[in-house]
Amino acid sequence: MTHPATSELHENYLFFQRSVAKFVNEHRGQYALLHAQSVIAFFDKPIEAALAGASQFPDGKYSVQKVTDRPADLGFMAYGAGDRNPD
Repeated sequence: MTHPATSELHENYLFFQRSVAKFVNEHRGQYALLHAQSVIAFFDKPIEAALAGASQFPDGKYSVQKVTDRPADLGFMAYGAGDRNPD
C-alpha cells in the first residue's frame, strides 16, 4: 500500500510535468511550491519554497520543483542500465 504522502508527492509531480510549459516564460529558474496538484507560489530559492511548504503544510504533503524546460541531468545514473554510450 502506498503511503498517502508519497501518493501526494507523485500526483504533484505528474501535475507539474503536465503544466510546467505554462510557467516557463514567466517563472523560469524559480521554484514552485506544490500542494494538492496546484502551484501555491513561486520562489527564487529552493529553501524559501521548502520553508513556506513546511510552515503551511505541517503534514509534509507538499513538494518543490524547479521551473525549467530542460530535462533533469541525472549524470551517471542516467545510464544505469543498457547501453552506456550516450551518443
